[in-house]
Amino acid sequence: MWKIGLYVLILVASLIIMTFTSIAAGQVLGSIPNGLEAEESCTLPCWNGIRPGETTVIEADSILRDLGYRLVGADASIATTNNYESIQPAPICQVGLGRARLLSARISEITLQFCGDTALGHLTELVERPDSFIPYVSMLSYHKGEVIVILRSEICRTPLTPHNPILFISLTQPISQTQANSAISAELATQREESSTLLPWEGYLPLWRYNQLYPGRVVC
Repeated sequence: MWKIGLYVLILVASLIIMTFTSIAAGQVLGSIPNGLEAEESCTLPCWNGIRPGETTVIEADSILRDLGYRLVGADASIATTNNYESIQPAPICQVGLGRARLLSARISEITLQFCGDTALGHLTELVERPDSFIPYVSMLSYHKGEVIVILRSEICRTPLTPHNPILFISLTQPISQTQANSAISAELATQREESSTLLPWEGYLPLWRYNQLYPGRVVC
């Protein structure tokens, strides 16, 4: 019995150490990169005054030009998306403005592509903890899918820490009002089932611990 108790004590101590290490790591990330800061009146999924589901294409175009972005044309494979690139080097080097329909006057999705060292810890300072994540595609979900984050590093091969670099972020209007994130919608609908690939966020734990907490679910 004492051996089992010692094992449990060591396990708990290890988890506590990892938790405090992650917190300490987050504190040395530095300031939030330009372009990702947010005002109280415009927090993610709102970005720089562009609100998915509300802001018109013309208004969003004007905002991006004032921020130093230029239109580089519509996406050849998605006619409802216009792409912009930063004129000067910037952490967010490309921005995509998507519409649910070709003739829609309003933006339904904003895609922010990061070319710098912006990390997951920076985002956590803005929108707190994720709701859930899918390790094998390195995707995290905030606000029930309104904010989707894809990491540059593969979660299945790299330890999950605040230093994981961000590749891009997708911002959409509430899931109940759009089909922009149909994949995450399906996962959210089945997240209580054992077969779901969507894992509730429990912090920067190693994946083997997630396997223990949610046996039977697809982790990697």
